Amino acid sequence: MNNQPFVITIDEQGDLESLGNPLGLPGALVSKKRFSEILPVNRALRIAFRTLRHLFGDEGYAAAWTRQWSCLWEAHILSTGETNRSTNRQALIEWEHARYFAIHHEPKCDI
Repeated sequence: MNNQPFVITIDEQGDLESLGNPLGLPGALVSKKRFSEILPVNRALRIAFRTLRHLFGDEGYAAAWTRQWSCLWEAHILSTGETNRSTNRQALIEWEHARYFAIHHEPKCDI
């Protein structure tokens, strides 16, 4: 079981947005909108990464192998255009989650 934090949001129109599917929900989603992407900055690695993901998907051995590449990565928030770069892919995932919560959740205040 994946212990990573996750969020599944369904808006008023019924559109779904999520960071992953850790529950392995069955069936096809009516619509799915990607919040962000993390890709290698190096052009050749980025092409290889996208080719492998297109051929083998986001799960499995090929996807796991690509996540381990030692390179400079760039996270891109698709709705805002924000980017962040790091050689630490996990740090970019944490940044991505923080941005997701900042965009989709109103700040809490004590009344």
